[in-house]
Amino acid sequence: MATKRSPAAEIAASLNDGKVHLLLAATGSVATIKLPLIIAAFADHPNISIRVILTKAAAEFLHAQSEEQPSVESLSSLPNVDSVLHDKDEWTEPWTRGSDILHITLRRWAHLLVIAPLSANSLAKVVHGMSDNLLTSVVRAWDTTGLIDGRKKRILVAPAMNTAMWMHPVTAQQIRVLQEDWGIKEVDGDEQGWFEVLRPIEKSLACGDVGSGGMMEWREIGAGSSNIPEHPQIKITAIDRVIVVGKTKEEDTDWVVKELPTWQHAIYAVDDPEAPLHVAKNKGKEANVYLQYIVDNYDDLPSTIVFLHSHRDGYPKAWHTEFSDHSNVRTVRMLQTDFVQRNGYANLRCNPNPGCPDEIRPFRGSSDEEHLPEQVFPEVWKTFFNNTDVPEVIATPCCAQFAVSRTQVLQRPLSSYVRYHKWLMETELPDDVSGRVMEYMWHIIFGQDPV
Repeated sequence: MATKRSPAAEIAASLNDGKVHLLLAATGSVATIKLPLIIAAFADHPNISIRVILTKAAAEFLHAQSEEQPSVESLSSLPNVDSVLHDKDEWTEPWTRGSDILHITLRRWAHLLVIAPLSANSLAKVVHGMSDNLLTSVVRAWDTTGLIDGRKKRILVAPAMNTAMWMHPVTAQQIRVLQEDWGIKEVDGDEQGWFEVLRPIEKSLACGDVGSGGMMEWREIGAGSSNIPEHPQIKITAIDRVIVVGKTKEEDTDWVVKELPTWQHAIYAVDDPEAPLHVAKNKGKEANVYLQYIVDNYDDLPSTIVFLHSHRDGYPKAWHTEFSDHSNVRTVRMLQTDFVQRNGYANLRCNPNPGCPDEIRPFRGSSDEEHLPEQVFPEVWKTFFNNTDVPEVIATPCCAQFAVSRTQVLQRPLSSYVRYHKWLMETELPDDVSGRVMEYMWHIIFGQDPV
């Protein structure tokens, strides 16, 4: 009997289903009963998948207490609604390393988050950075710059509260944060911010007051569907990050495009001169492709560059990749690109063995063939860096899969990368040796200490 997947695992499996993903949330306001109408307003959008988050307070309005009040169960049966989620769905089973985390997975999944209604309580939590339920955890984990998920995505909020609450000075301060500090605006031709506020309307409220504070008309909230692309791939073409892979004719790298669609892809053939991207000759292992990409694109690099081998997963081909299934897909999905931007470089292997603590010792004095890479290291160092300050020890996690920022690549002139590539193409060293030398050069080239 098949094991039932957790909500997080189920959503993770649909990340790349080709649909448009709307995450719709409701908080503790009577306007929650308008959810079926809001969902209906998005129904004409082609190929849409809707997942609903209900806070504990929102769910209290959905017990079918009256004809105008739906039930939670009825929401699940509406067209395009693929799940209704509650706080308890965050942890349906004890967490283990490598397991999907619901609020992070929802952030990755969503193309747009709509919070309608947004109560006074939830507004305060959002502005002050609280994350004490599933919804506020999603908001707190939102990729506000687009550097992590590879694209900027909006949060659309429709406040709904009593008139006195809406007119309270605290509310005014909190709305200013959403609109002025975090709101969508254009600066020097670039869109910044991630919040859009659909301001309340004046009406006769459920509490009996007449005045402002009523949630915007559901049809107008539905107009927010204009913020979702017709096809998710529209924005992907402009994503500011790339995966670089080298492959032979026999190797299948379709997984890169199919399973990592939120990245650009530069897949170089090493033995096919007719391929759109190819190297001049199959020499120097993966270093040939990595350097060729930098030389080809030096003046037009994306902000984050990931250099990968061609193997998707599995042992022994991808033995050097993390996780029990040795998955490069999972490695890339878990990459923290904000760290890459801060640090400039990140090895994609967390396990330091093999490679540390002292893999390359140029002055060890060994003459055996196994240590040939370290024997030639001083001469290569002089060729690369035009000095003889060769470290006594060089170490880094093995296997030459890493991420680097554009800023870090540009710390060295194009001529340096051309020189490295020229050495790789002209050296008489066997590929296993030249490739291994480069394996322990990359972190130094990109600004890291030798060890």
